[in-house]
Amino acid sequence: MAISYDRIIASTPFKFLVGQDRKLFTVHAALVAHHSESLSVLVDGHMLEANEGCALLEDVDEYTFVRFGQYAYTGDYIAADPDIVLDSSIIATTSSAPDDAAHNQADLNVAAPHPDPENLAELAPVADGRLDDSWSWGVTKKDKKKGKKVRAYPFDEAAESLKDAGPESKTVRSKRLELWDDFRGKSYAISAPSFQPRRNSETCEDYTEVFLCHARLYVFADKYDIDTLKRLSLYKLQRTLAIFTLYNERVGDIVELMRYSYSNTADRSGTIDDLRLLVIHYAACVVEDLIQSAQFQSLLEDIGQLARDLIGQMLKRLD
Repeated sequence: MAISYDRIIASTPFKFLVGQDRKLFTVHAALVAHHSESLSVLVDGHMLEANEGCALLEDVDEYTFVRFGQYAYTGDYIAADPDIVLDSSIIATTSSAPDDAAHNQADLNVAAPHPDPENLAELAPVADGRLDDSWSWGVTKKDKKKGKKVRAYPFDEAAESLKDAGPESKTVRSKRLELWDDFRGKSYAISAPSFQPRRNSETCEDYTEVFLCHARLYVFADKYDIDTLKRLSLYKLQRTLAIFTLYNERVGDIVELMRYSYSNTADRSGTIDDLRLLVIHYAACVVEDLIQSAQFQSLLEDIGQLARDLIGQMLKRLD
């Protein structure tokens, strides 16, 4: 049920001290209470925080809280942009090819990786659009011309190789494609505008913060029982993963997402947390590439539940 604007602006602004630095934010109390029963106790109950009009949220980072504020006021939020990581070899390549450098600069769309935490009014509209069906997966004509090695999904190489494969091989590979189709076809009941994430096209584009901004918001929403925000964050993360080109250099981005997801959600008996399910489903689709990474192997050793869940997803490729 929607909340009226007159009720929002008539309510008292409530103060939140967020993160280890206790960054000060204010949000209308009625809006906070409308979105979260748990938070409504803080802002409109009989606790000390309600009496003082201020609550401390040390375990939430400020950018996650800003995105919650964006969602509370508009029903949507702005995701982080990728960080651009240039090592010496990439710099040497771009400096020797001015045309490519100009092209890359335009493609990378370098911007601040987070919305301005000082301004909850930074509520730029999210571009409307749907995922297209071309699935070029960031492989440009320039990439092909240069012979760049790219792992292009959804497994166009695997599908092509089925033509000459034997019946048994076709069964295994077709199950892998089915698992990917299931991942790409995931749907979440949301009311926000359709979301078109930006495709990565260069190995230097670090998507760790892009992935984690959605995962952190899910964890926040899960803690404070904001079901609609949980679904929205899962939807945006799934759409982003669905068009992510998994370069060898970017496997660490996925590893960090998986580590965070399993370290900040609870083990459940007989079921699996929705964020864990999403990331482990993706991992099962691309496990051939992940398993070559020492980071991923270390992750499997560190988090036993992750390894067990991955085996469960992998069994779907063997049935």
